[in-house]
Amino acid sequence: RGSGTNVILKIKDIPVFYLPYISFPISDNRKSGLLVPTFTSSSRYGLEIEVPYYWNIAPQMDATITPRLISNSGLMMIGEYRYLFRRGGGALNLEYLPNDSVFGGKDRNSIVFQHRQSFLDYGRLSLLYNRVSDQEYLEDFSNSIIGTSTQFLKQFATVSYTWFLNGHRLNIYNLVGNYQIVDRSLPITSQPYKRLPSSTITYSSPYKNHQLYYKVTGKFDYFDRGSNAALDNINGIRYDLFPSVSYPINDLSYYLIPKAGIRYTSYQLDQNMILPNTKPDRFAPIFSMDSGLFFQRNTDLLGETIMQTLEPRLYYLYVPERDQSDLPIFDTGQYNTSLTSLFIENRFNGVDRMGDANRVSLALTSRLYSNASGRQLGSLSLGQAIYLDDRNVVLPGIPAQNQTFSAIIASFESNFFNNLDLSGEYQWDPDLERTQKLAFNAQYHPDTGKVLNLGYRKHLADPNAGTVNLYNVDQTDISVKWPVNPEWSVVGKWNFAVEESRTLDLFGGVEYSGCCWGIRAVARRFLSNIDGEYETGFFIQIELKGLAGLGEKTVDFLRMSIPGYEEEF
Repeated sequence: RGSGTNVILKIKDIPVFYLPYISFPISDNRKSGLLVPTFTSSSRYGLEIEVPYYWNIAPQMDATITPRLISNSGLMMIGEYRYLFRRGGGALNLEYLPNDSVFGGKDRNSIVFQHRQSFLDYGRLSLLYNRVSDQEYLEDFSNSIIGTSTQFLKQFATVSYTWFLNGHRLNIYNLVGNYQIVDRSLPITSQPYKRLPSSTITYSSPYKNHQLYYKVTGKFDYFDRGSNAALDNINGIRYDLFPSVSYPINDLSYYLIPKAGIRYTSYQLDQNMILPNTKPDRFAPIFSMDSGLFFQRNTDLLGETIMQTLEPRLYYLYVPERDQSDLPIFDTGQYNTSLTSLFIENRFNGVDRMGDANRVSLALTSRLYSNASGRQLGSLSLGQAIYLDDRNVVLPGIPAQNQTFSAIIASFESNFFNNLDLSGEYQWDPDLERTQKLAFNAQYHPDTGKVLNLGYRKHLADPNAGTVNLYNVDQTDISVKWPVNPEWSVVGKWNFAVEESRTLDLFGGVEYSGCCWGIRAVARRFLSNIDGEYETGFFIQIELKGLAGLGEKTVDFLRMSIPGYEEEF
């Protein structure tokens, strides 16, 4: 290790930082001691100073204790403890701010604990616990628009184990889960249920060509949202059993997979104030036929020999209508419309509703591959569903769906050029005669340290989608890191809501990288809460190459905000 007293950092012979004492490792070995402080400034909380202390407890565990002085609020204490075992590990993060003067003098805190562990041969244990002292905590301290959009924090524990015997597979999965609501605008009837507990058992036979494939899934869930909830709150138990059998026929040029199954779901309800039956159930048979062809040819494109494929797909699904109006909605919503959603058995993403179906889904995909490298150069897909009957099974408050055709969906990906990646999706609703969704992304990265991202997405509210797509989305996103000379680079991002004519997130800054030191400086203005208030801030990082860094949060922020961002010092 190295050490020094009365250390002065000079930039161009100008002193910018002083430390009475410094001690640092000069190898890859970790060392306990003070880390270089971090300085930030924001319009909401003023000047912030962090002085971390790193504690190298043992080779398999460490901790960082950080006093964080916030000029407008007081002194926050932050602690992080990490540990690693041979077959698992985890981390504990604590934050505590007493007497926050910006928040009426109340104490504020946060805890995040996560652990993952494997046991025996195929056992897995996972724990996650998130909690904050108040619903505005993430808005105030997350320093990103993610804090504004977070609705709830997960708290769960899962244990699973899988047995394998001659190709047969048996899996048992158990979960206990809860949530803390942090979205102040979320009504109680839209809040997620606790699962106390949820258990799933799945058995499947070996999946082999030209042989029957059996699969049985059984689920038990107890849902609870409290006894003092709204009058339309329902708690209770749900049982679900879903056996199915299929016969896969696969060849180099085609595949055909017929499948049949039966789904039985029953409930035992309490706190039931609106449904007429406390023990409703549902029985629904399911039949599907998935098929596809595969063609390929060699051709020339822009002077390169490539292989082009043509992959038509035909999928038929039949599920008879069953009256499910007396079944509660515990964890079920409706999938967004996409190419994938055209080829699934249930248009609902939970078992409280089994969608009636008599539909044919068609898709055509073409891919390009380089014969020289085997790399996929691009793909183009087009798909649509044809409904032979109306869909009368819906979520509460949603009318029956009587469209004959789904949206026409087109998607593409292209990385034909080594330094340009393109992707996009387009959906046209023939019933409403309008564009339902439009998304486009481009990333240009001609060299190391150079990246330009352009993105646009538009998504109109769907009146037939229930709780999905309630709001219009029309946003642009531009982010960049670009050198202007060998030492200086510019960084920036602009996320703009077109319909509201409002900037959601905007920042810009510069980077300097010399022979032995570097600096990053970023100014930012972003939407900080659901009330539409903005926050401005300034971030700076100074790094002595090969020694230490000042303000390392800045580079973490840039990695998250600019896809393809690469650190140069």
